[in-house]
Amino acid sequence: MPRGARRAADSDGEANTPRTQTQRRRGEEEEGDNEEGGAGSSRGLNQEDLQRLVKNFVRLAIACEYTRTPIRRDEIGKKVLEGNSREFKRVFDKTQERLRATLGMEMIELPAKEKHLTATQKRKQGASASAATTSKSWMLVTILPQEYKAIIVPDNYVDAQFMGLVNLVVSLVMLNGRTLSEDGLYRYLTRLQINDETICGQTSDILAKMVRTGYLTKARDPASDENKQDYHLGPRAKKEIGMDGVVTLVKEVYEAGEGPLPENLIEKLRGAAGEDIHEQRVEAAREDLQRRQAASQANGRRNKRRRNDDGDEEDDE
Repeated sequence: MPRGARRAADSDGEANTPRTQTQRRRGEEEEGDNEEGGAGSSRGLNQEDLQRLVKNFVRLAIACEYTRTPIRRDEIGKKVLEGNSREFKRVFDKTQERLRATLGMEMIELPAKEKHLTATQKRKQGASASAATTSKSWMLVTILPQEYKAIIVPDNYVDAQFMGLVNLVVSLVMLNGRTLSEDGLYRYLTRLQINDETICGQTSDILAKMVRTGYLTKARDPASDENKQDYHLGPRAKKEIGMDGVVTLVKEVYEAGEGPLPENLIEKLRGAAGEDIHEQRVEAAREDLQRRQAASQANGRRNKRRRNDDGDEEDDE
């Protein structure tokens, strides 16, 4: 066979050879970027475009927080990035700086939803039963000092009543080992004289709203043969209220009475919640370190810009 014909045959064979797994994966990733980013995903952003996207991101974050809905990654791509999906991290970091400096707030990632399995199901699934590490959704939290947090109040009376019920229900679920049956929760509410009709509406509607806004999750009891439902802590409750919020509520209830606080109250509450105190401290220290690193980086960038501005003024002179 002539050399030219052999080369042509070889090239045809290579063209018809199936792609390797790595090539297919790379191609799928590139297609995903193109689908999300569109035709303009590879272009860089100038400062004017960047500031516009940051403003859009701040508006989206505030709107989501007002309705207590998560700030989702796909919504950011559609409503903020305008086809610049590859600039997500840059826009996200700049938005964090703007939120911290202007509003005293920042976005934190919500934990992924947990799978509620029986011990037998967990053993069968093994390592695959572990929850996802990221949820690709965020919420706004305040970073103001404690003395300023105390004066932050809800917008209206009904919203204040709803948040009071949220703190109560989350505390009940937390102190029952982070899981409480639907029947058990209604028994608690009846003992507290919280009837079917409240100023916020029907009790069932209020609990449904807590599920919808991420304070609770509701799932069938995996250990029950009947169709019984359990309430669990939702991702927003873990971040917005957490064990510290539950402890504060319980202490206020005790202090409103005549007797002194029970000995080792906090340790007993954490034990009732099934919380590992060491893991809680490690997680809090990790979050505090991340917050301080972010603040240090922001200060460094501001100082760098200030030095550059001073240098430009000296050159003009």
